[in-house]
Amino acid sequence: MARGIVIAACLVPAVLSGCYAKQWAREPITVEENAAALAGVISRQDELDDRLGRLEEKMSTQLDLIRSMRADDSQFDEEIRASLLAIRELFSDSRGQLEDVAGRIDRVLRRQAAAPTGAAAGDSVSVAGGAPAMIDPQPLYNAAYIDLIRGNYATALVGFDSFLAAYPDGALADDARYWMGECYLAEGNAAEAAAQFERVEADFPSSERIPPALLKLGGCYIDLGKRDEARKTFTRLFEKYPQSVEAPLAEEMLKELD
Repeated sequence: MARGIVIAACLVPAVLSGCYAKQWAREPITVEENAAALAGVISRQDELDDRLGRLEEKMSTQLDLIRSMRADDSQFDEEIRASLLAIRELFSDSRGQLEDVAGRIDRVLRRQAAAPTGAAAGDSVSVAGGAPAMIDPQPLYNAAYIDLIRGNYATALVGFDSFLAAYPDGALADDARYWMGECYLAEGNAAEAAAQFERVEADFPSSERIPPALLKLGGCYIDLGKRDEARKTFTRLFEKYPQSVEAPLAEEMLKELD
């Protein structure tokens, strides 16, 4: 009996080592497993390379777009600078022409003032050789108008006044007189402004500037405390120029004065 137990005790480890030891012991990694693992790594590496290539392509496209935009901006800046340079040159040329015209007009006015016969003002100036040179009034008017829109009212007044002295019956004379009224109005001088607006109607009875001049004149009268004069002016504007843009405004002013 004891002998059987010893035999059994010897057989149990042998059986366990033969039947169960394989489930717990780690077998060595084979060449095939290494090859399979390497193939998996290579496959993932190829996938990453492909994704990296697509990303680099997108980045390259974006960089090309950025460079293109910068090139366009640079070209646009160059165009702006060229335009500004052209404008400066044009303004410089115009200013030189205006100064030349103003000088010639001044000389004409001085000769007329010194003439014993009081010769009437003309629209031409004699140059070398005795040939009359026609003076273009437009640059002188434009210079004054530029001063007006820039807010240089005192300078604009001098310019328009000089223009009217040289060309009292010119095509732009009524405009110059009207803008003188606007200059005085901008300076807060309602009395002088009113005088200029009154002359638009008095000196140029067929001028298209009369309706706006009357509207501004009525406003000047209000500022001066002359409400009756303002009412008469607005009434004249509304009745005499009913189709003008200023007529409805005159009607509104009349309602406010009542």
